[in-house]
Amino acid sequence: MGPDWRRDFWAKTARAGMHRRKKVEMYFMFCNFCSGEAKEGGGNGGDWGGDICLCPCEKFLPLSIVFSKKKIMAKIKFSLLIIGLLICSSCMCQLFVNTENEWYLDDCCYIFNSGEIDCTTNKFGFGDPVLIGGIEYYPLIANVDYLAFPTGKYFRETNGKVFSKFEQDGEEFLIYDFNVGTGEQFEIGNSNSPTLLEVISIDSVTLNSGEKRKRIEVGLASDLDTKSFWIEGIGSELSTMNTLYMFTSDCWVELNCFHKNNIIEYQHGNCTLTDTEEPVSPKTGFSFFPNPATNQLTLTPATNMKIVFVEIIDLNGNSCIKKDDTNILNVGINGLPKGMYLLKAGFKNGETRAYKFMKN
Repeated sequence: MGPDWRRDFWAKTARAGMHRRKKVEMYFMFCNFCSGEAKEGGGNGGDWGGDICLCPCEKFLPLSIVFSKKKIMAKIKFSLLIIGLLICSSCMCQLFVNTENEWYLDDCCYIFNSGEIDCTTNKFGFGDPVLIGGIEYYPLIANVDYLAFPTGKYFRETNGKVFSKFEQDGEEFLIYDFNVGTGEQFEIGNSNSPTLLEVISIDSVTLNSGEKRKRIEVGLASDLDTKSFWIEGIGSELSTMNTLYMFTSDCWVELNCFHKNNIIEYQHGNCTLTDTEEPVSPKTGFSFFPNPATNQLTLTPATNMKIVFVEIIDLNGNSCIKKDDTNILNVGINGLPKGMYLLKAGFKNGETRAYKFMKN
């Protein structure tokens, strides 16, 4: 239904309330709750007048109807206020880029030599917004910085579209468009290497709170059997934070569960973290960057720890690089083919740690 049904509804409501007051003047006020703007229009006998302000979910908000005889319409005024607030609340609740949201994602790889699947569950959310070039972005916060696939560091959302960028001075790229319709084709990714998707179907899912969310089934335009589901405000069931990697085979990231305000709203697996370390400033183990990497990995061991052995292993279990030294801080990987690898480090005290990384 388009906007005409809303006009008819409010016109009928106006006439019903004025059948005893033929000369009552009626005024409509609509509020764009998100921008703080308000515009006023008026008419007699239910005629429509003035401008309509739209909130981001493209629903107008009839917050109050003021009559010259206020007592007649007091109950309607209160009801419309409640309806307006509920509609706007629903709009805001369905934002993907929202500091109230939190995701548990499984980071998995298939180990060829053993036939096993190795998975860890990690936590993601958004921090307070920052300005980049005059535009507000939300930084991604995670309990790990070594993932099967790279994710953007900064995110923003506008009109149902979610954009991400790896660095502040980098190009932003589209990862979600929740406005698409069935049969529509659209591109995600950056201008250099976009991915063409097609919408297969649209339905809805019900969250634990009872709220319904739109669910979009998307597939590769060239092969619709390769597909995933997107849930509005929650994201893709595959590679939630970077949909460019939804359809990889050897390694993948999948949605485990979604929290809002620390309450589980949608569950697709076991909502238990398997990796709770803080790699930026580890008490044990080490952190490394960049990931993905091209020429070299830089290692940062925990305080008072020294890395004395490093080995890089491919997903077939083959040892590709070995290095022994008294204090290893970097490893050259220029000769490695592109792909996913395991970085294993041994410490002077006998401990070992291993993390996945991608070679570009």
